[in-house]
Amino acid sequence: MFDRLYRHGRVAGIFLAAALLNACGGGSATAPDTEPFYLEPESEWALVWADEFDGAAVDSSNWTFQLGDGSDNGLPGWGNYERQYYQAENASIAEVDDTSALVIEARAESAGSSEYTSARMRSLEKFDFKFGRVEIRAKAAPGDGMWSAVWMMPTDSTYGTWAAGGEIDIMEVVNAGTENQRVFMAAHYGFEWPLNQITSEGAEVDDASDWHTYALEWSGDYLRWFVDGEHLRTVNKDVYYSYYFKDNTDGYQLASDPAAPFDGEFHLLVNLAVGGVGPGVELDPESVPGEMVVDYIRVYQCQYGAEGGVGCNTFADRSLESPEAQSPEVVTTDIYTDAVGPLTWSFLTGDVTRDLQAGVGYNNDGAIDIAVSEVAVEGRGNVLDVITSGGGNVVINAADGKTFDVYGHRGGGELKFDMYIDSSMTAPSSTIAIKMDSGYPALGSVSIDVAAMPKNEWFT
Repeated sequence: MFDRLYRHGRVAGIFLAAALLNACGGGSATAPDTEPFYLEPESEWALVWADEFDGAAVDSSNWTFQLGDGSDNGLPGWGNYERQYYQAENASIAEVDDTSALVIEARAESAGSSEYTSARMRSLEKFDFKFGRVEIRAKAAPGDGMWSAVWMMPTDSTYGTWAAGGEIDIMEVVNAGTENQRVFMAAHYGFEWPLNQITSEGAEVDDASDWHTYALEWSGDYLRWFVDGEHLRTVNKDVYYSYYFKDNTDGYQLASDPAAPFDGEFHLLVNLAVGGVGPGVELDPESVPGEMVVDYIRVYQCQYGAEGGVGCNTFADRSLESPEAQSPEVVTTDIYTDAVGPLTWSFLTGDVTRDLQAGVGYNNDGAIDIAVSEVAVEGRGNVLDVITSGGGNVVINAADGKTFDVYGHRGGGELKFDMYIDSSMTAPSSTIAIKMDSGYPALGSVSIDVAAMPKNEWFT
């Protein structure tokens, strides 16, 4: 089977029912004083964690520094062609504009193979949380090529690597204070890189190198972005999804939780990058040295106690529209079920059908004894029976020998099939190679030792 991700509409709804008991009588009564069932606006959100950056140094109980140029993580340039080397000494606590603040300084100095240094820190395994409101007061580093960010990554995602596991950018500012300034409100999701998806929108912010307050409200139903108290963007859960590789048995899966990949614990990251693809312009050497300054980071959680952290709308503009729903589904195409093919595609002009065939692809001009035939197996229907004396291959391809051109597919698919290995006819030292070939160089294969697979039973 060949699985592919497509989309269809999905609607999620929240319904509120209210009951009113009326009585008819011959007198009058005064209703007793009662407390409202809702919380007062100032108490909707309760502070659960904060760093006011008012100590002598960065609080190691809240933050761990990430060091280097990303190479140790398999991400040279941190995956974005960034030019800095991260080190802890570039982060300090200092008095800025009469307030104690975190200062991350980018410097023009050599470290490792980099010509610049900066700092990056995260709250991983020191403060991890699920749902809430994150609020940041900060000044982005000014100048072309400077990239200031406070963002969130999954702590222990069940959905694999970036970006199937998700990323939320709360404050992401490039080229602050210049004509090239951009402020992003973004979420990453979908497939693992490089087929990852992003929903992003820019925010109109006066000189982001000055003080501004950035906030994110995150629940099981939506993501909301704010700047200086103004609600600028909402992305509902029907926009994002996660399509991830679960295991060798189940293969790729569409996450069942409609809030995925933002349905688990995340942690905070703070960093100042130098250069890279984010700014979209060349680094101005005059931008370095430069400083990103953070007055505080505070995390609140909604006090209604509703499932998914929903209900707190004090700061929200509920008239804002979310981007169009994506709502994926997995489409399965059968290549062999009791018989080979055919494959049919539907177009506006009608259906197109291509017949398939199964046969010997390579037998070294007859030197290898290999045969493929259809046989009936109880409980399985017709199956392909492959017998070989060693080597060679069996293929399923177009009966007319022509190739396929497939458009509008982004990968992330998989080939699934059931197999039975007869141990009485198969040497334990054998290897089975599974291959998909669209003509060199568009091909790939994986080899599996027979010794590592089940024998004398059907498996997927």
